[in-house]
Amino acid sequence: MSTELNKPSPRMMPPRINRVPPASTMPERRHAFSPDIPRRGLPQSVVFADAGVLLCVCGRQTCIVHFANHYSGRLRIADCVEDEIRRLASPSGGYTKDGRLYSTARTAQFHILDAGIGVIEPSEACDARIFDQVHRQLVELAERNGKDVAVGSHLGEAMSIALCVQRSREGNKVIFLTNDGDASLIAEAYEVPARHFGHVLTELVCAGKYQPSEAFEMFSYTQEFSGVPMGARPTEVADLACVSADAICLKCDALT
Repeated sequence: MSTELNKPSPRMMPPRINRVPPASTMPERRHAFSPDIPRRGLPQSVVFADAGVLLCVCGRQTCIVHFANHYSGRLRIADCVEDEIRRLASPSGGYTKDGRLYSTARTAQFHILDAGIGVIEPSEACDARIFDQVHRQLVELAERNGKDVAVGSHLGEAMSIALCVQRSREGNKVIFLTNDGDASLIAEAYEVPARHFGHVLTELVCAGKYQPSEAFEMFSYTQEFSGVPMGARPTEVADLACVSADAICLKCDALT
């Protein structure tokens, strides 16, 4: 695993390749979660999970088990995402006042990271130029939307997208799991399909692990500390239901 000194940061990366287009040409959408992935998911895909999705998974112990089994052998976690979760879980990290976030981060640290659920992908595995470009785009988009951008923000999303690009170049089908609408927009620009925690729960419903009502309750609970943008969230139980008829998945089959 990489040491902190070897982790990339915008200062370490070479100059940007391209800038984000001027504000007048930026999409007005708040998110770009992919409609082209079947509700049941793509079992053959390599999946990179951002911190927000992993925290949501840890909102319920049963979800950790189902998530680990569902994505067994294909879950990847960027080392910057690992760092973010460990920082949130640290008693000295300044997040203990937010009891639910701190507790969930601790759960993610012990039951996902330390348990070896998912392969930790090192920063060195991606193209540094792509990482730098993606990170700058994420920061500039956040600033353009009036969001506060702290030092070190968006490293996890940027590294995950850059790693998705790298794995895609190697011939893999990739999916980026993130609840962040800005990250989904930037991912789309690199032809990386993004999905949020609601989509993860839909896959688990299709796999028979949850009833739609259970999944909807779990989604609602987790949005208090890792929110999916309005307009992308499921709004009723039926939004998380499997749409197969007599075990025939015509809608999903049409996308595979």
